[in-house]
Amino acid sequence: YNSFSISISERIRQFGIMRSIGASNRQIRRMVLFEAFLLAIIGIVLGVIVGCVGIGVTLAWVQNNFIVNIANKVGLGLRLVISPLPILIAVLICLVTTIVAAYIPAYKAIHKSAIEAIRQSDEIIIKPNEVKTSKLTQKLFGFAGVMATKNFKRNKRKYRSTILSLALSVILFISAASLTQYVNKMLLIQSSNDHKMNVMYNVYTDEQEDVSQRFNMIKDISEIQNIAITQKIFDEVYIQRNYIASEYWTAENQQYLRRIKDAVGVNVELVFVDDGAFEKLCKQNKIDSSSYFDETSPKGLLYNHVIQQFIREDKAITRDVSVIDTDANNVPMFVRDYKEIEGYTSLHEPYIKDGKQYYLFYPIEYIEEMKGYENLDMRKAKLYPVEEIDIDIPLVAGAQIEENLFTLSRNTMQLIYPRSMATTLFTNTDTNYIKRLSNPEIGIQTDNHTI
Repeated sequence: YNSFSISISERIRQFGIMRSIGASNRQIRRMVLFEAFLLAIIGIVLGVIVGCVGIGVTLAWVQNNFIVNIANKVGLGLRLVISPLPILIAVLICLVTTIVAAYIPAYKAIHKSAIEAIRQSDEIIIKPNEVKTSKLTQKLFGFAGVMATKNFKRNKRKYRSTILSLALSVILFISAASLTQYVNKMLLIQSSNDHKMNVMYNVYTDEQEDVSQRFNMIKDISEIQNIAITQKIFDEVYIQRNYIASEYWTAENQQYLRRIKDAVGVNVELVFVDDGAFEKLCKQNKIDSSSYFDETSPKGLLYNHVIQQFIREDKAITRDVSVIDTDANNVPMFVRDYKEIEGYTSLHEPYIKDGKQYYLFYPIEYIEEMKGYENLDMRKAKLYPVEEIDIDIPLVAGAQIEENLFTLSRNTMQLIYPRSMATTLFTNTDTNYIKRLSNPEIGIQTDNHTI
């Protein structure tokens, strides 16, 4: 549009002369549109040819570029594919855009009288003293600058399209250059030699031998930097209030925390990793691992970080906080499980009768018959005092760590034990808490994406 606007404004006088000798508005409009159509056809054909060739040359040139090297690591490549449909769509869009851009200034030109077009009386609308220039302009830019300034002031509308075109060109160039630079820096960081990829491999089996067999199959591969077997239980762990860090004990958190006497319930991920990975984790954090394999008093490493997100005063806030005081070690805590009653099941929601708390246990056959826990007949239930059913399993958080295992999230508080201590930790025969352990996961860390 800017190009045609400048071109037509330069030929207004020619259009006026043509109309004065008998040219109709329709003829002038057709002349302008035919010129636009002809230029569009030539430009589009050359643009498609040069564009395809240019892209092909660019792809060939970047074959050794680090972006392509990243793609090659995962078995990908770059090659030029020319599809007719996108080219056809681009041709139609360019053609329509060119014709519309030419029609707008042509419409303005043909709606002027022949005398106005020849004299161009409306091209220069200026009041006395408006073309004066400051002495600073003359001092900085000299005589040429003064003449350019006066010429611009004589017809500001004539130069607006030029200024707008130049401004848009500079904006697009800076935007494209900045985006390219940021993308290149990001890819350079990701493609550096220190970039590693974590892969989690789920093992769906209850057989310890099967897990060990698969672990041994891949642990000696030279391209693997780290490997670990992990099993997890996500549960609510109760910690004495005096161990809770002040930065965590906020109004936002307190409304969601459940309490049992003086203990506060906190969501924790109990993680059990193979002994080799656990010892390596201890070494990373400069901790003696021997005390963590003591069957008489098992304890775990504490990753004491939680990423919290909440809204305060209409602002989204994200922060990394410690749940337990950072200088606290050997912190006692417990998870609550429940004694099982053979043939019965319960929601473990306290029911108060005669001032005492009970759990309602319903026959499993009755629950299956009712297809759930809704509209149950309490007469079918057996009552057991909560103190007979509740089982608190003690845990101990030993040293706190900052360097976490490569397979674990950095967003959740975690208590990490050697995998060999899981059975020792949950020895109570009245609970099947150990069955909550997730399927074993074999995690590997490597910088070879084709492994």
